[in-house]
Amino acid sequence: MTICTHIREDIERSRKTPAAVPFAWFLLGALLIHSDFLLITTIGVMLAAYGGYRLFFRGRMLACCINHYRKAIAKGEKPSMECMKDLLV
Repeated sequence: MTICTHIREDIERSRKTPAAVPFAWFLLGALLIHSDFLLITTIGVMLAAYGGYRLFFRGRMLACCINHYRKAIAKGEKPSMECMKDLLV
């Protein structure tokens, strides 16, 4: 993959987990934030922040894929959808 080479190692690491995992971490963290105990609330904040960061990172990778796709169409080439398939699964 030749797009977004500055985040190549993170892209390879993110391919191993489906997109639902960071979303689930974010939702679990958001659920735990409303606890009455300080420790559980702190854990909820950390889980929500971690899941939110991973979702934001997947969004950045998806933006790179869309940018590459648009550039390929503008050049008249046939773009591959492999990058978007990897991110959305």
